[in-house]
This record gives sequence, C-alpha cells and structure tokens, in this order.
Amino acid sequence: MCLGIYGGMLGGGALLVNLLSRTKFPQTPEHLSVESTVFMSGGAALVCALLGGLIGVIISKYGEREQSHSILVWLALGFLFGVFSPILTGASIPISGVLMSLNQGVLSVGDLPIKLIEGILHAPSFAFTHGVFGLFTGLLAGTLFGVGAAAIDWTNYQSHRFVSTYTPFFFAVSLGILFYSIAAFGPPETLAKLG
Repeated sequence: MCLGIYGGMLGGGALLVNLLSRTKFPQTPEHLSVESTVFMSGGAALVCALLGGLIGVIISKYGEREQSHSILVWLALGFLFGVFSPILTGASIPISGVLMSLNQGVLSVGDLPIKLIEGILHAPSFAFTHGVFGLFTGLLAGTLFGVGAAAIDWTNYQSHRFVSTYTPFFFAVSLGILFYSIAAFGPPETLAKLG
C-alpha cells in the first residue's frame, strides 16, 4: 500500500513536469490550471499507484526475509517503474481528458459513453507517444521511487514495533507530497528542464 501511494504521487508529479517540458519556444512554461492539474495528474496518479502497488506485492512475495532488500534491488525496480510509468500514464491521458471535458460542461452526459470508448481506443497510441516523450521524466521519477522505496522497506524491518508499523506510511505520504508539491508548484522554467 505504501509503495502504491508513493508511486501514484510520483507518477502524477512526473506527468506535470513532462507537460511543462513540452512548451514550445518562444512560449514560457506555465503550470496547468488547478482543474486541469487535478484531472491530468489524477489519472496518472491512479495508474502509477497500481504500478507501485504491484511492485510492492511482487517484492513482498520474493522469499522469506529477515532484513530489507538492498538499494540495488530497489534501484532496479525503480528503473522498471521509470520505464513503465510513462507508458501507463500516456494511456490514462485520453480518459482524463474526457472526464475533464465532462466536468467543464464541454461534453454532455449522453455523449460520455461514446467519448469514453474513443478515449480507450486512443489509449494505446497515447501510451506509445507519452512512453517515448515521457521516458526521461519517468526515469527521474523511477530513481526517486527506488530510493524512497528502499527507505520505506528499511523502516519495515526495524525492531521497534511503532517504527516498523507507522514509519513506512509516513515516509510514503511525506515523500510523495514533497515531490508532487515541487512538480505542481515549483518554478515552471526550472521544472521544464527536467522533462
């Protein structure tokens, strides 16, 4: 669960950074409106939370352990997160766009089923395109995922029961909020260089 929370917030933030990096010269990068940020990063956060949770489930089934995994294992898993998260995020973009149009009143409820089907049909092409253009940002998020996941895993194996029970959740939420806040509110021109 902790890796799902952390992965979701990283994935949502990575999409925001990547969208800033796509600003064409001579325009200046600007953050999305609050509504667009919620819908676009929300879809990315959902699919990346599923990816992070899946990684957590797989790694927890990997043998009986008395101690946390090494940082190298977590960096390798972070690399996988970094490669697959932009692909999954890209697939979520058309559906997020449909839901945002519905919320803005551009799309009527009667048109929703058809537009959702169109969004699902466009998902593979968006997954490929964003998978390519979002790869660098995804790998940056994957590195942060690996390091943060190693810290979360390490706290799981502490001898003090309170620490091992509550600290992983605290790390996941606080690191996720930190990185998402930087992506959502940080200086756009600096963030655009990371994409």
